[in-house]
Amino acid sequence: MKKYFGLFVCAFLLLVSKQAISQEADSSSTGYLSISANVDSFLVVLNQKFQQPINFASEDSISLERGDYSVILVHPEFRDLRLNATIRPDSTQRFRTSFVESAQFDSTQSSYTRITEGIDTNFTIQTDPNSLIIIDDSIYGRGYYSGDIGPYRHDIRVEHDGARPKRESVYIEPSGSRELTLYALPLKNRARLYGLVPGTSQIYKNQLFKGSLFATLFSASVVFGVVKHLDFNNQNSEYEEMLAQYQLITGEQDALEYGNRVDNKFDRINSLARSRDYALYAAVGLYVANILDALLSKPASGYRVHVEPADFARYGNQSAGISLQIGIR
Repeated sequence: MKKYFGLFVCAFLLLVSKQAISQEADSSSTGYLSISANVDSFLVVLNQKFQQPINFASEDSISLERGDYSVILVHPEFRDLRLNATIRPDSTQRFRTSFVESAQFDSTQSSYTRITEGIDTNFTIQTDPNSLIIIDDSIYGRGYYSGDIGPYRHDIRVEHDGARPKRESVYIEPSGSRELTLYALPLKNRARLYGLVPGTSQIYKNQLFKGSLFATLFSASVVFGVVKHLDFNNQNSEYEEMLAQYQLITGEQDALEYGNRVDNKFDRINSLARSRDYALYAAVGLYVANILDALLSKPASGYRVHVEPADFARYGNQSAGISLQIGIR
């Protein structure tokens, strides 16, 4: 019994010591950020939180929890400055920087208007209903999104089952806004028009194997037919020359031998003509089949349907109001 009681006391003391160490570590989990600039005062935005700006005087310092921070310095008369800070316990991350004067400066290049006027929407995107909207690897809903994604450059991607993802990079000024339409689904009329070039309509509809097959077989048929036709023309010219020489031969034995050569040449040009015609028939057949496929075959994802932003609620595709981090690229 005494043995177990001793073990219990040791375990209790160990637990208490761990908690004390943890509390001591927590008490020293903060550090400091100090910024010196060429203006007396400015605003500081941490981690894109424009609704929580910090009034800052040059050479001041603030206490922050340890970690990595995106730091934006905002002044109404200058373009924003961006810094990356790493705060370590009981240490000060110091920056000495300068706002740059520019003759081309306008108010949208500073986040000051955005902060003072409480702008909460700087980006609007419309895509196909049910197409997934991904901004900087975060899901922002389906079909339509309008909200605040922060300024500067963003990677925009829309994805739809059965369709190729579409991607675009956009830049938003600190107090500016952007509107974007980006679709993943194909247009019906465009898909039909692309049918004029074998394989193009299928590839546009993300039917890659079928499109490659049409393009390859049609091209091979045309090339094969052209090669056989050129060979036919050469052989036919030689045949006409041989036929003219044959008519000038007077000896019976010579006429017999030369006649066999003329007959072989004739068989040769007939064979080339048949091969050329077969290739032509194949090319025409493939072209007609390609046209019919372009007109009748639907993509697995369906065709694009235009929906007004106000009607997206009918499809149940509004953005959820939050973003979900995902690990895909």
